[in-house]
Amino acid sequence: MNKNISKNKAISTNKTLSTNKTISSSKVISPNKDTVNIFIGDSITYGVGDTEHFGWVSRIKYLSQQNKNNYYFNLGIPGQNSTNILSRASNEISARFNEEDNFRIIYAFGIKDALLLNENPHHEEVFVKNLKEIIELTKSFTSNIYFLGLLPVDITIRKNYQESNINKIDNLIKDTCQKEKVNYLQVQNIIDLKDLSDGLHPNNIGHKKISEYIYKNIFLQ
Repeated sequence: MNKNISKNKAISTNKTLSTNKTISSSKVISPNKDTVNIFIGDSITYGVGDTEHFGWVSRIKYLSQQNKNNYYFNLGIPGQNSTNILSRASNEISARFNEEDNFRIIYAFGIKDALLLNENPHHEEVFVKNLKEIIELTKSFTSNIYFLGLLPVDITIRKNYQESNINKIDNLIKDTCQKEKVNYLQVQNIIDLKDLSDGLHPNNIGHKKISEYIYKNIFLQ
């Protein structure tokens, strides 16, 4: 990966839409270039709950180890919602951006926004606005953009969460991605409640299942 960070921003175009669970853009990864993979999200992205391999992002790095031209940046911060992500996304990406590299940006957040819906039903509008702004700024770097849906929560343990609000945020992510023509990957059915370490964060098995699913549906496409 070229260490000289350019101020110029390369935009990949020619997107298409898929009708399956993944809304996919065209192939924008060149095999002759280094690929920078940036993961921006919350505590689940960070890897909380995985005591063996530090989370699904680290596990993807292990699965991809045969590809020496891949670089990985786990930028998950526990406790963050869409407003927090929006406030830092541009700086996080630009600090690692080089127009000579392939770029893949994967966002995984929203569970804290589901919690905020409990307190303020109007947070739905805030969330969609944040999503659109995040997508717009990310498109100035690349069109190779992915948003993951929400994972299940055991509400018998995490009683402050409401399943209806979790589903609402998940659907808002999916619908906004469809409208903005970026990739959405549904992950809600990838793990079971028994794969959660504390009712919210995946355990070792949960993180393993997530990493294998994402690797198959994003990195091997």
